[in-house]
Amino acid sequence: MKPLVDYSSIGQEKVMCMDIHEESGLMLSGYKDGGLALWDLLEYKLLKYIPEHHAKEITNVKFVHLKENGSILAVTCEEGASRWIEISKRAIFGGYSF
Repeated sequence: MKPLVDYSSIGQEKVMCMDIHEESGLMLSGYKDGGLALWDLLEYKLLKYIPEHHAKEITNVKFVHLKENGSILAVTCEEGASRWIEISKRAIFGGYSF
């Protein structure tokens, strides 16, 4: 049986944490190597992967706020550090970007 998603573009690191934004159907996943992935659960596809979003393993990801313009705020954490990211919907091409 063929998998629904090709995971080869994100390497072989362990998933350490994830969060789902139910309104948009998006999921963030944080990896042991500090990588961060944004998934579209409705379309079964990887939208974006950042290999070294953090220097250490990501210990927590959390969708925090849906803004009026449709963008979503999220926070990612590693031991001793956190980063805010804004995930915005691109009107021309469709889809989401960091």
